[in-house]
Amino acid sequence: MTVETVRRLTYDGFSYSCRTVMHPNPSTNPVLLVGGAFMDMCGWREMESHMTPLTSVITADLPGQGAADRLPPSRGAEFLTASIRHMLHEIDAPRVNVVGTSYGAALAYVFAQRFPSRINRMVLLGVAPEIPRWHRGAMKSVEAHITQGRIEDFGRYVISIIVNRDPSCTVRNRDLVIRALEDYYSRPNSNAHLMDVLQRACVQKALPPGGLVGVPTLVVSGEYDHATPPREGRRVASMIGEAWFATVKEADHAVHAERPAEVADLIMRFFQNEPLQQLAYLDTVESMSPSGFGTEGDEGHSSGERCDDDFS
Repeated sequence: MTVETVRRLTYDGFSYSCRTVMHPNPSTNPVLLVGGAFMDMCGWREMESHMTPLTSVITADLPGQGAADRLPPSRGAEFLTASIRHMLHEIDAPRVNVVGTSYGAALAYVFAQRFPSRINRMVLLGVAPEIPRWHRGAMKSVEAHITQGRIEDFGRYVISIIVNRDPSCTVRNRDLVIRALEDYYSRPNSNAHLMDVLQRACVQKALPPGGLVGVPTLVVSGEYDHATPPREGRRVASMIGEAWFATVKEADHAVHAERPAEVADLIMRFFQNEPLQQLAYLDTVESMSPSGFGTEGDEGHSSGERCDDDFS
């Protein structure tokens, strides 16, 4: 039987929350889920429900996220990754597997660079080497929407970035995800940190130089992701010493929400060092390093190129 606990913690004067769902006999190290810029610690529940029967899960509202204290934009990835280390110390989780999505994938990457000994394996979802071009437009849009009190308009704008509505692209559960996002952005307190988050992302415009070694990593893209197209995810994988790259069929930037059971299955297979070949929900899987699962050469096709991914 799993046990769910929420703790309020403080790091360097900033209050934040940590949520744990502990498994009595986990099959892997605890799995830390690092959410995207507009997610809170409960945003993983659907995918998480397919993981907690096997392992323990950790989520958080880090400073500047969800119900945590507001964080000045000048406090960037270095501060946030230090707060992750603080949280893991407080809950006595010395070594974890890490999953990050979107902006959370960038934080996970920086955390792995700074504290590689704390990570067993890592999965990055919907990640790119640089802040996508659409972010520049988003900054202008969000300023106008917030100052004019049009938060729901901003929500619709974000949804258009996250979800690929091109009718020629088959995306599982697209309408369900859109409704869930619309509900989220209609909540009065869902956007308290919006300007800070977007400005913080602008400060760190790209993943830090130097690559990443010592942390086996799987980079995953939805085949129709037009926010961070698969070709960008593959570039990130090429920056990592021991990496694999995969694309999930019939999914876009919200891959973990659109295909939660399949993405959870993929993640757990990777964390348990199981083969990734011939999974029906994968369009592409390849090893980016000599020590792969024997998936070298199965490059498939560049799925992100088949629909309009030049979103700006």
